[in-house]
Amino acid sequence: MQKTLELRWFVKGMPPETVKNWFKFQCPGELLPEIEVRKDWYFYGHIENHNQLQLFGCHLTRDEEFNLKLRQGNLELKLQQQELGSHHFGNIDGRAIWEGNVEEWCKWTEEDLDRQSMLNSTSVITKNYGIYVHKERQQRQIHDVKSELTLITIEDSLWWSIAFESIKDGNNRQQNRDFNCAIDRASQTYCGPKLSTNNSFSYSRWLLQFERQLIQTFS
Repeated sequence: MQKTLELRWFVKGMPPETVKNWFKFQCPGELLPEIEVRKDWYFYGHIENHNQLQLFGCHLTRDEEFNLKLRQGNLELKLQQQELGSHHFGNIDGRAIWEGNVEEWCKWTEEDLDRQSMLNSTSVITKNYGIYVHKERQQRQIHDVKSELTLITIEDSLWWSIAFESIKDGNNRQQNRDFNCAIDRASQTYCGPKLSTNNSFSYSRWLLQFERQLIQTFS
């Protein structure tokens, strides 16, 4: 089990060249050489079904607190622990460069979980909704914080995402400061479309919003 700090933005369309060049050349940290390409199957549904699972004694109150995906044949479960609120990053003439919602999650891989309970869980969830998300992800390492620029294809729709993640251990307050500091540094080199709380989501919340848009489109 891992606890993580996470911040993510989603923007519809292809990432502009300015954003791709920024991440490749200007964004702080070591650029990891491999571009990771994968196709994840996300399970998502609604809270009345999730609470049947009684996962780790958690009583889920909102749909977006739950994230279960099948990645390269392995299940990965994430449960949101808390929302740490809207944060401002960087500063130009007294205005924030970025604004986003920081969240804390717990992550379990299939090795961490009792296999039988996971099989029971997926048998409930797959009765609801699941969707493939194709990703092409490039990452940087800023001390203990990973940043990423990801091209996403979902239902023939193109999106891109900028995200930051750090595995939590030790001094929570200091780690929160280090996490925010790494994002501050990155924001000050950024030149691209506005990143605000309006498009700052977890994957689970974004998928639920995408589902609602599909329903409205075809209803």
